[in-house]
Amino acid sequence: MLTIYKSWTIENAYITKNEGYNIAISLSNFDKIYTSESKLSLPYYCAEMELISGTSSIFYILTIREKNSETN
Repeated sequence: MLTIYKSWTIENAYITKNEGYNIAISLSNFDKIYTSESKLSLPYYCAEMELISGTSSIFYILTIREKNSETN
């Protein structure tokens, strides 16, 4: 019997205030691998937020890649 376990990694992460530019944030704010049982939590604060002026909403943009592992 072949079982496929799916997992995901975050390849890129950005924050934006919808002003036409995105600021890359460190991937150290996220887990290396996520599974179907993992909870994806966005950081409440990261140092890159200091580059965005004002206190309005900040949006996250994530690039997530699915990985498949097969076991017999």
